[in-house]
Amino acid sequence: MIERSRAFISLLPLLTVLASARSTAAEAPAGGKQLAVLECREQIGRDWPETLVTYYLVSPGEAFLVPAPDNTRGQWGEPHPASPAYVRLAARVKPQGLRLLDQQGREQPFQLSRLRTDAAGNLGSARLSFRTALPRLGTYRYVRQTGAPAVPTTDLRVTENGAYLTLENVVTAIRLPRTGTFALPEPRR
Repeated sequence: MIERSRAFISLLPLLTVLASARSTAAEAPAGGKQLAVLECREQIGRDWPETLVTYYLVSPGEAFLVPAPDNTRGQWGEPHPASPAYVRLAARVKPQGLRLLDQQGREQPFQLSRLRTDAAGNLGSARLSFRTALPRLGTYRYVRQTGAPAVPTTDLRVTENGAYLTLENVVTAIRLPRTGTFALPEPRR
């Protein structure tokens, strides 16, 4: 079953764009079960630089949060259940078994916050945040699917030199004592 919602949502104060979110149990592009499609279309003719966007994920069988008395926002500052920022997933999954793919099928980094799980460790609800840009009159489309996330590539190196452990990348480095207790001299006054 496909659940689809369309409504105007605010990406930044005083600006709205048409957004759509739907979930389906169809096969995802890179193998794995497709849980949801997150889409947004820019309609006012402005380029939006890369920014953090957040969707509220809810697993099957979980209730949407009850709106606040002013009927504008749900409990804990979540969007109203009629908002396209609410996305019902097509299946229950463990948080460690989630991937986010862009339009080209490349895995993208994301963060889950306000994570609620059931007794079996399956995701009940969470906020899903990731960075994306929205070109003038363009769209973005991301697919949420099951599967183990790819191991990220990094230029981080860890080396041991005598009593020190060095963590470094192309930008910076830090050297730490390897183990044990080290007494530092009293600071000068």
